[in-house]
Amino acid sequence: INVANENSEYCTHADKNKNCYLISAGNFSEDCLYGSIVISSKDCVDCFYCDNSELCFECTDIQHCYHCDYSQDLKNCTDCRFSYDLAACMDCFGCVGLRNKQYYFFNESLRREDYFKKISEYDLKKKDTISEILTRLEALQKSVPRLFCHQLKTEHCSGDYIYGSKNCFFAFDAHNCE
Repeated sequence: INVANENSEYCTHADKNKNCYLISAGNFSEDCLYGSIVISSKDCVDCFYCDNSELCFECTDIQHCYHCDYSQDLKNCTDCRFSYDLAACMDCFGCVGLRNKQYYFFNESLRREDYFKKISEYDLKKKDTISEILTRLEALQKSVPRLFCHQLKTEHCSGDYIYGSKNCFFAFDAHNCE
């Protein structure tokens, strides 16, 4: 079912999108490609569950992010790449489990100049470089404690990625449910 989409071909279960292509379950988004559950986002490509984000690529489960790439479980982040489980972070590369941090490189704090110098050493256009970074990130993920589930403002719920819900059991990707 598609409702009030503009110039958005091959979109399914889409509502009020503009200039989107191959989006499934996307609403109120603009200039997004190849995504699923893309909500109120702009210029996002290859994202799964992308909410109120802009200029993101290859991201999963992100909310209120700007210019983030190859990342998962980010909230309120800007210019973060190859990262996992960050909140309110800026300029983080290859990081895991950080909160309110800036200029971190694989969970190491750096001065601004050193941070950008380290990133410039990587040729991010090469597939081998990206694979190398993702392998290093995976090793770091194994060393940092991981949340057992993602829930916020829930009551009597079990499952994962549940927000603003009550009395939900074995629920996944549930928002404002009762």
